[in-house]
Parts: sequence; structure tokens; C-alpha cells
Amino acid sequence: MAHARGTKRHKSMNVDRRTFVKGMALAGGGALGIMLSPTPWYLIRDLAFWTQNWPWVPAPAPGEPSFEKSICRICDGGCGINVRKVDMRLVRIDGDKEHPVNQGSICPMGAAALQMLYGPSRTKVPLRRVGPRENPEWRPITWAEAIREVALKVRQLRAAGRPHELACITNSAHSTVNQFFERFLHAVGSRNFMQMNSALEAHSTVLALMQGVDEGIAYDIENARYLLSFGCNLLEGWGACGRMYHAHANRSAHEGGNSLEIVQIEPNLSVTASKASRWIPIKPGTDAALALSIAHVLISDGLYDKTFVERHTFGFEDWKDSDGKRRRGFKSEVLGRYSPRSVELITQVPANVIEEVAHEFAANQPALALGGRCDGSLFAGIYELMAIHSLNALAGNLSRPGGIFLQCDVPLKSLSPVKMDEQAEQGFAIPRSDGAGSKEHPLARHLPHNLDAGKVGVLLIHEVNPSYALPNRKVARAIFEDIPYIVSFSSFIDESSMQADLILPISTPLERWDDHTGAPGIPYPIYGLSHPLVNPLYESRNAGDVLIEIARELGGTIAESFPWNNTVEALRERAAGLYESGTGVIHTAEFSATYMSQTATPTEVKSFPTFSDFWNALVKNCCWSDPQCTTDQLEQTLKTPGKKFEFFSQRLQKTFGYSNDLECMPHYHEPPPNPQGFDLLIMPENLITMADNGLGTPPLLIKQLSNDVLSENDLFVQVNPITAMYQGLKDGESVILESPAGKVRVRIHTFAGVREGVVLIPLGFGHTAYDRFLRNKGVNALEIFDAKMDTVSGLAVWWAVPGKIYKV
Repeated sequence: MAHARGTKRHKSMNVDRRTFVKGMALAGGGALGIMLSPTPWYLIRDLAFWTQNWPWVPAPAPGEPSFEKSICRICDGGCGINVRKVDMRLVRIDGDKEHPVNQGSICPMGAAALQMLYGPSRTKVPLRRVGPRENPEWRPITWAEAIREVALKVRQLRAAGRPHELACITNSAHSTVNQFFERFLHAVGSRNFMQMNSALEAHSTVLALMQGVDEGIAYDIENARYLLSFGCNLLEGWGACGRMYHAHANRSAHEGGNSLEIVQIEPNLSVTASKASRWIPIKPGTDAALALSIAHVLISDGLYDKTFVERHTFGFEDWKDSDGKRRRGFKSEVLGRYSPRSVELITQVPANVIEEVAHEFAANQPALALGGRCDGSLFAGIYELMAIHSLNALAGNLSRPGGIFLQCDVPLKSLSPVKMDEQAEQGFAIPRSDGAGSKEHPLARHLPHNLDAGKVGVLLIHEVNPSYALPNRKVARAIFEDIPYIVSFSSFIDESSMQADLILPISTPLERWDDHTGAPGIPYPIYGLSHPLVNPLYESRNAGDVLIEIARELGGTIAESFPWNNTVEALRERAAGLYESGTGVIHTAEFSATYMSQTATPTEVKSFPTFSDFWNALVKNCCWSDPQCTTDQLEQTLKTPGKKFEFFSQRLQKTFGYSNDLECMPHYHEPPPNPQGFDLLIMPENLITMADNGLGTPPLLIKQLSNDVLSENDLFVQVNPITAMYQGLKDGESVILESPAGKVRVRIHTFAGVREGVVLIPLGFGHTAYDRFLRNKGVNALEIFDAKMDTVSGLAVWWAVPGKIYKV
């Protein structure tokens, strides 16, 4: 019988285990009067053991325990995981101690991934939208109906002579399934395959401009003695989380007994800054000036590697071009503009501190200079990253242990060429709808934040959430307002799925076959292969299998471009390249009932007698790597026309026709002043417990947040106490945080570790979809950021935005 609020009723004495243990412990401690002694804590321990045997205590069903390996796909880190199973239910995730990326470490998101598998926000069956996108209703349909519907929409585009209006936005992973999506668009006749931008793209652009290579950048952190980090949240999601945790945990156990020194340069006291050897607060947005001032000291004090600079660099000294025109070199530019005293006025970092850091950087070789704020994807512009990378060249730390390398290619077998009919060839000749590779953005590969939604007729969204996570909010809104037909390939009911026309349930990473090529920042090639650890819980499918079925429904050359029966066949075909290379190892491991008794030894690929033997070992152990393959020769890493590192980028000059020497070299560009009335600077904050890429955060991690981050549904932003005083605000007050792009309602938390005049707003909140544990918790910080486009790379720049704050 229901009882009205406030009415009295008799309550039976229901005592759960937690209440009983706490009550007994406190009662015992009070009776003895020795709460500060070990006695009550022993009592709590013994009571915990005792009460575990009570029959009404919830416990998983009994079963046979086992362990299986897999690859974490929460981010692009590619960390190895060990998953504990009880019969066919997954019950725990740990880091794989034998995996070369993370070596046993794991981030909170990875550890909590089982809640994503078993959580309530899963997409269970194919759904077709009925009604407007603003107020949708969903009707379950069969997979056969869904596949016919997608094929029909694509067929209609081709029949109308508009195959180029098919587009796809997917995640940034280097995977076979993403190759399938690109392949599908290619066969239909469209170039509009787009991946969400990652931190690697900006750094790859720097390598292309200064070293003439198109490969990803790699850092030999494990062998470095000194890290000069310009805003990189090394412990909050930068690079591969597991790798950075392991490197930090072993800072004092480096080669030769030399500990790893970390100097963190950023305006605010992040977790990384608090754990660093030294934190240098800097005025926001002035990183390039500081890097070039450090270069000034290295040059003026003769602390740079003169032999390397003389033999292997271009544009250091003044020079003459082919027309006899005198060009200004990097040395003249740096010595003329970036003395420590002048840069102190720009950065508010004392001149003596700049000199100290420069001398430390030179004395503690090998040393690395790292750039990319937060998770590495935020920066003030490519010139800033070029300025930071120039320090590595001055140290001569390219292709040396503890230095900068290029990521080696994984020797996978290439898939067969795409087959195209006349319609496809005509459509493929039409430029992309996001402007990547165009005259305006010649260096860009993918620019989803610049997509012209009016030029797209059908959009496929694969495991991304652009409605929530795209930094250009105008484009994010236009996608779902202007594109006539949208298909979401998603495991979850996220914001983008809620505005799609068709939702296709995709199996989660623990339920499907998948692969992952490379790992961010690691020099040698790594390949991860994951297989289903459990059968799909619902009517979900592998996205690759779905594309194969759609291709068959379309027929012709599109079907011929997908000759495989399923994704596993394509994965096996590609993995044959690893076996045929005869290089690399698989860390084969045997488990007993407990994970701690795991034993592992590397098995060389060439020791497997047949490909089937190799494949079975790869499936079981999930990882192939080749630690012996690194780009340790300069000719491998310097592929500019002169085979030299270019302080003066001739590619920049040639590509954009720059006549001003400054535009071809690293330099600091002072940001424009804030608009009138906006006296603060709003900056985003990474929390390692929150997914900030549009993915939903597991409920377990939401519950771990402190009350000064999230209280019920209120999100807290951090400000310095002095800033709060000048604004007339008190800790905990509700306020409006406004930028030129929009405004949100938040609450104030004062923290002395935040720079005066800065407001830190956490990322990953403000979802309007998913489940009740995540929906309507706080605000989406991206709604107040106004993303600009970097003039060189075309990538989104949104590291900060002008703001103001006032009481509700």
C-alpha cells in the first residue's frame, strides 16, 4: 500500500550489511573509548568477512572464473586489458601487465567499461524515427528493413547523380571498420569520409612542415630524463593514459638511475602540475613566446647541439634564396625578439625562471619538449606547436633514445582496391564538403567542424556524437537541421542518435571483433586485435558486417568492393601481413585462476609454423608489436627537399605563398583583446573520470565526483578566490557564465590553484541523452566556446574564450 508524504507508518527493522558493519564498529569503538587504536578497524574487517556469508547479501551467481585478454576502445590509446569472467558474465577489468602500451596500468574509464556493456542506455534494436527531430518517437524495425532502407537512400542519391552527397563522420581510430566506411563511400562515389580530429593531427602537421614527413609523432618518454610539458595533461588523458600512468609511476627507475624530471607549464594547477617536479604558472596563450625565449637562452648561451644544427637543419642562420634575396633565419628572429626580459612581460614568467629552465633542459639530456593542452588536442595555433618542437631540434634530440621519433607503420596486408563504376568516378571527382585538402585548407585531411551540411544528402555517423562533441556548435546544429537523412551506428542512445532518422545498434567493443593500429606517441608499431568476450546482449551487430550487407543490397561494383562474408575475414586477411613480415612478437600468456599468477614470454612471429597458428595466438593474446622497429636514422625522419629539419618551413612558403619570413617560422602571435564587457578568460578542464568526447560516462564514475564538481545537477566552475572577490561572488553561489557564443548556469568553487581572471569549466557534462545517471547533469561546456579555425592546419582552435560571470 502506498503512503502519502509525511504520513506515519510502522517500519520493520531492515538493517543492510553496510549499516550493520558501520553501527557495530562505531558502537564497539565508543564502548572501548579507543577509536584511535587499531581495534575498531580490525573489528570492521572481521565483521566484513563474517557478513559476507549472510544468505541475503547480494552476490554474483556462482560459476567458473576465467580471464581473457582484449583491447580497451574507450579512447585511441589502445591499452591492453584483462577481463575476469564468471561463466559468461564479465565481472572485472584490469590492465594487462604484458601489453606494451600500458603494462598493467588502466584509467578509470577503462576500469569502469563494464557499466557501458551492461548499462541502461544501450541501443537494443534497430529504430526508425517517427515524427520531427525536435520531438521524436521511435519504432522498432528488423535488421532486414533497416538495411534495405539505408541502401534505398544511397541508391536514390546515385540515381539523382549526387553520390558525392553521401558523407560519414566516424571516430579517430585507425581500424579496419573505419577503413570499411571510407571504402564504402569510395565505392558509392564520395570523398566525404571524415574522422573526428584528434591530438595527433596537429602534431602531424608540424612534422609535415618542419621534417617533411606525414607519419605520426612518437616520444621516447621512457628513456627521457627531462620533460618540458607545455600544458599537456599527462595524467588526465594526454596520449595513451595507461602508458603515462606507468611512466609516471616509474619516474625514479630510469636507465642509469636518473629520475625523470617533469616541468609543467600551464596557467592552472592541474593534477599533472601538482605531481610534476616543478609547476610554472604562465599567462594563458603565451606558450609560444616562452618556448622561443627558452630557445633564446639555448642559443645565446651556446647550450644547443651545434653539430646537429649545422649539419641537419635549414633556416637557422640568415640565408639567401634562389633569387638572391636575403632571408631572416630562426636565430636572428629568436635573439631579436624573445629575450627573457621581454618575454617576462608577455608570459609573466620571471626572466630568471626562463633562464633556469633553459639550462635544465640543456643539462638533463635526453630532454623532450611536449605541446598540446589538455588531452593534446587544444592549442593556440600551429605556430605554437612549431615553437615547442623547435626546442627538440635545438637539443638535437631527433631519432635518439629519449627523443622524438616517427611512428612506424604496422605491416598489415592492404585490402584489395575499391571497384568503381561510372557514377562513382563522377562523384569522386567532386571536392569534399568539409574543405579538407582544398586551396583554403591544403594541409587538412578531415575537418568535420567545417562541414557544409547543405551539401550532404545522407550522413552516416559511426560511434561519435557530433551533436554533443563537435567544437563548432553552429555546424553541429546545422548537421541535424539541414541534412535530410541521418543514420547513427551507435551502441548507445546519445544526443546524435536521438536526432537521427535511423539508429542501428552496434555491438560494444567487448561484444565484437575489432582492431586498433598503432598507439599515440609510441615509436614502434603495435597492432591490437579484440574478439567477442560475450555474445551480444541485444540485437546489436558489428558495424563492418552491417556495411557488407548494405553493399550486397546495393549490388554492382559496391558489392564487389566488399568480397568478405564478415569483418573477421577482413581482419584475418590484413593480419596475414604481420605473419608474412616475419617480424615482431606476440606476448603469449597463460593464466591460472588468479590474474596475479599470469606468466608471459614473448613469442617471435617467425616461430609460428603456420599462419593459422599465428592467428590463433594473436586472437588469444590480442597484441602484436615490433619493439625493434624504430625510426632511429635521421634519413628516416627528415624528408624535406634538403633532408634537413626546417626552422624556416619551405613547405609553408610554397603552399601558402607567404612573402613574410615570419610566417614561415615559429613565432608568437598576440591574441586579440577581449570584447568590451568580457573581462575574464574561460578555459576547459579535463577530468580523467569524465568522458569528454561525447561518450557517456559510466554511473560509477559519476558517483565518484566530489561535491565541488557536481552537486545533484549543478556543475561547479573553478575561479581564484581573488577573482571571486572582485566579482562579488561567494563559494557555492549560482551564477551565469557567459561568452560571446552563449551562456550557461553554473555554481562557483573557489580554488587558489586557478589563475586570477580565469574560469575553469569541466568538460564531459550536460548530456541530454543517455540514461538517468548522466542526463541533465551540469552543462555542456562546448556551448559557450566559439571554435575558430587555425589558418595553417584548418583544425579547430578553442583552448579558451572571453567570458564574464554574474549572479543569477
